[in-house]
Amino acid sequence: MEYLGFDRYIGAVYEGDVNDGHRVIPPPLLAPIRFFHGKELSPISTVGNELATEIFREDDFDAVTKVRRGRVFKLRSCAQPHEWHVSDPYRPHLPRTQWGAGTTQCVSLGTYERHCLQGLADISALAMPAVALGWEPHITFWKVISIECNLVGTPVLSLRARHSLGDTPEILEENVPPKLLKALVEVIEKVEASTNRLAAVDVIDRCRSALSVAFGFKAGDMSKDLSQSIDGYLQKENAGRENLCSWCGRIVARLHSRGKPNEQVGKGLRPPTESDADLALNCLKTVLIEFGWAR
Repeated sequence: MEYLGFDRYIGAVYEGDVNDGHRVIPPPLLAPIRFFHGKELSPISTVGNELATEIFREDDFDAVTKVRRGRVFKLRSCAQPHEWHVSDPYRPHLPRTQWGAGTTQCVSLGTYERHCLQGLADISALAMPAVALGWEPHITFWKVISIECNLVGTPVLSLRARHSLGDTPEILEENVPPKLLKALVEVIEKVEASTNRLAAVDVIDRCRSALSVAFGFKAGDMSKDLSQSIDGYLQKENAGRENLCSWCGRIVARLHSRGKPNEQVGKGLRPPTESDADLALNCLKTVLIEFGWAR
């Protein structure tokens, strides 16, 4: 079992066991965590001295991809704060007590234990919840993109900032036609892998591929390129009249052409920027939401 102790008065963090804890230097970032779907965000649950019942312990942060990795701890079912026996060379003034053949330092800490997150065990990777970190009024929103267990079985979350470059659409697997599901999941995973990691032109290219699959399925022919698929979709479902989905698709097609050097030279166009990639992601998301395949 993994335990974490927190001294809320000086910000010291201890890990290990309540009978043999060590201070973590430098202290990791700790923040209250709440899981949620949609727009419903419950208040932070607290106990006693304003200790949040669930907290996120950050292990790593990648500033390029805006991805945080860490573990979730829940308040232990015991008296709070709870007495720990620790080794802390930075606080020699802590009281000592007899322990085994010698003595040990004692300190009262808010005590947490690892959270196994059983509620997320059977959730599809495409239906992972969002999380809110921090106390009001200063909170940030993140999306769970993966969960893996470390050597001792503690779930390690990877979170992507929802305010970073574009939010990839959350696929509603139950709404996607079975014949399309596998292909759509594959192209969305490629879009997600490129976001905040590859150049803008690469993100736009992957959005174009995903839209080609979506419009191609609607048109009844997934072998055509994006522009042809949009035309086929309009003829089949909207009597040839343009609509929001077709406009979004054509925007991405135009952005994609801007990534070609011959187009830039011949027409005097600027290369795609991060803002263009963000626009492409939002166009993709809008189309899939309009088709009822994402949220």
